[in-house]
Amino acid sequence: GDEGVVLSWQTPADIHYAGFDVYRRQVSPDVEEETRITAELLTPTSNGEYRFVDSGTLPGREYEYRIAGLAPNGEREFFGPLTVRTGGAEPPRALWLAPCVPNPTRRSTTIRYGIPRRENVRLTFYGPDGRLVCTLVDGAGKDAGYYVATWDGRDDRGRPVAAGVYLVRLE
Repeated sequence: GDEGVVLSWQTPADIHYAGFDVYRRQVSPDVEEETRITAELLTPTSNGEYRFVDSGTLPGREYEYRIAGLAPNGEREFFGPLTVRTGGAEPPRALWLAPCVPNPTRRSTTIRYGIPRRENVRLTFYGPDGRLVCTLVDGAGKDAGYYVATWDGRDDRGRPVAAGVYLVRLE
């Protein structure tokens, strides 16, 4: 679906971790450095299950994931890698904008979008009063396909904006 890559796992009852971090690297078509993609340690549900949704992936790409458990002694234990290939490599038939994730957010939010053909793209954030807050993407001649943009919660002048409701426009 449009949710992203969903990772879920469960630890045995006799194994205890303070939490987990998730690491990802793209391996196809371009290779990227491995980066931690969790903002904070993941904690389990009451039955010991963990769940993480990676909303920063693009269709038609291959990614490797590793999870790192924080042991009681403070050391990290790595598990993986797990290789995932995302589907849907064909460009969308019309402009496509996925929900911002996470939403609401305390730091930054990721916006996935797609364009059906080569064209100029503009991705903007507006306040509820209709005032332009930030132009995140102002690209001339982007190729058809899927893209990811991250908004850091700042306006066009680099100033942090207040928490609240913002509207996203893709044109």
